[in-house]
Amino acid sequence: MSGHVKTLWEGKFWGGSDQHIIGYGDYSYERADGQTVEWFIVGVASQKHYTSVYVNAVDGDGYLVEKYADSLGKVKTGKSSISFKSLDDIELDVLLDLVGKANAQMS
Repeated sequence: MSGHVKTLWEGKFWGGSDQHIIGYGDYSYERADGQTVEWFIVGVASQKHYTSVYVNAVDGDGYLVEKYADSLGKVKTGKSSISFKSLDDIELDVLLDLVGKANAQMS
C-alpha cells in the first residue's frame, strides 16, 4: 500500500459504538451528492468485543469482501467489513490474499 498510515475517524460509528479506525492506503471517490471523499483501502478498528477489518475495494462483480466471505473463517462480514473475536477465528492466509488484491486493484 502507499505507506500512508493514519487515524481516519474517531467518535460514534454506525450502531452507536465508539471507534478509532486506522487506515492504510489512500484513494478518493465521488459520492452520489458529487462530493469527493478521501478514504482508505484497508482499515482496522478494535471494538469492545471484536476486531474489524474494513476492505474498501470492488471489482466489476461487486465488493471483494463478499466474494471472500465463505472462506474467511468464523467471522461476520458486511459488504466491506470483516469482524472477528480472535485471530484464531479468521483464516489469515485468505485475509492476506484479499488485502493484496484490494491493494493491487485500488492503488
